[in-house]
Amino acid sequence: MENTTGSGRGQTTPRSGRGRGRGGGRGGRGGRGSSSGRGIVDLSSSSNSDNNNNNNNNKDGSKDGNNAAGNKQKGGKGKGKGRGGGAGGGNPNNNKQQKQQQQKQKQKPPNPKNLDAVKASQKAGEILAKKKAAEEEAKKAAAQAEAAEKRRKETEEKERKRREEEEELERKRIEEEQLLKAQIVENYLSSLAYRKSARSTNTSSNISSTRSAHKLLISQKKLSSDLKKTSAFCKKIRTNLTLSATSTFQKDASTLNLSRYFSEITSSIIEIFYLTS
Repeated sequence: MENTTGSGRGQTTPRSGRGRGRGGGRGGRGGRGSSSGRGIVDLSSSSNSDNNNNNNNNKDGSKDGNNAAGNKQKGGKGKGKGRGGGAGGGNPNNNKQQKQQQQKQKQKPPNPKNLDAVKASQKAGEILAKKKAAEEEAKKAAAQAEAAEKRRKETEEKERKRREEEEELERKRIEEEQLLKAQIVENYLSSLAYRKSARSTNTSSNISSTRSAHKLLISQKKLSSDLKKTSAFCKKIRTNLTLSATSTFQKDASTLNLSRYFSEITSSIIEIFYLTS
């Protein structure tokens, strides 16, 4: 409620004058105040009328929301006392603020046990949130570590395969090189053995026999060739002995060695002569 000030008309008695005063009180009720002023003595008034006037004067209160306590004013000789009548008015904003202050005052102080429980609950919630955050961070770190380990293993596997391929290529190269060297050595040893055997064969004692054998082989080849040519010439004479072929026979006979086969040629010519005559 807002504190207000009001004014009331004091009771008029033979001992006090009627005066207008200002008093303070809470809104809704007239403030009890005291006033001083110039009074007018009225000896003919009765006590009943004084009481009625007192009751009527209590309703003549004016409102002022700025002062909380009644102010005394000095006046004349007479004094008047009375209860202010009107309803006090006040500023609504001030009323709202006062209501809020009163409600705060009326509120019971919080129970320490409840405060401890709330604090414990908040602390437990914070601990749980931190635990969840730590678990999420741990899961994230574990996933990153697993991915890194997987990449490392893949890299190591690729490197291992590359090294194995390089080692296999190097092994094949070494084997081929060794085979080539072995072939070269074998060829060289064969050449040395052939040269050694040739030197042992072509001695001064064996050269003459080797040459005579070679000459005999050549002569045999030549005789065989002469025999074939002579046999063909004899066959040609038997089958195609005409005057037009005489020049051809003469040419063939000049290329033959007929000293060994003269008797055969002669018998062939005689045989043909008798057949044609």
